Amino acid sequence: MSKTTPFSGRLLPFCAVKNNLRYAIVAPWIVNGKRYATDGAILACEPNGGANTIAPDGLRFPDTAEVMEGWCDCMEPLPALIFTGLNKSKCRACHGSNYQKKKCPECGVDHNCQSLPCPYCDKHGYEYVMRIYDDDFLLWYLGKIAGLNGVKIAPQLGPDGRLFFKARGGLRGVLLPLEKDRVIEPIPRTIITPLEEDK
Repeated sequence: MSKTTPFSGRLLPFCAVKNNLRYAIVAPWIVNGKRYATDGAILACEPNGGANTIAPDGLRFPDTAEVMEGWCDCMEPLPALIFTGLNKSKCRACHGSNYQKKKCPECGVDHNCQSLPCPYCDKHGYEYVMRIYDDDFLLWYLGKIAGLNGVKIAPQLGPDGRLFFKARGGLRGVLLPLEKDRVIEPIPRTIITPLEEDK
């Protein structure tokens, strides 16, 4: 019997939220000795010796090999990132309304219900965008990466502008850039937050 690595829980922030329609990715799964988590824009994995997870009926897990194509082992500490500006873009989930469009628990109708705040944006219908190297990424996701212990990133972007990263404990991941058709609006001031070097 294969030994299963205890689930640390650090992959949960990378899963799709419970109201996401992609039900196969609301929890981590195991394939070929690795536990994966994704919400469609960011993917993270860590070693795990457990048996492969069987997808729920009618569902399938993403092709992780394709997403991780172009992986680079040469990494740099996160503080080496150069932030060239902070901008904003209308939230892709609520389209600027700040509310989720789903079946309202109060009236039972699909609409942007004020009782269901959007879990993605800044509560004003916008998501903040940070330029890294030559592409734009959502600050919300960069915060998830920065919270990992001993995180490092690739010195350049991978295929299609992918940002590869790794952290202690064998965790590897990739973040996709902002969709090219998103309209980005400048913010009057640039916020640069210095990051402390990992001890």
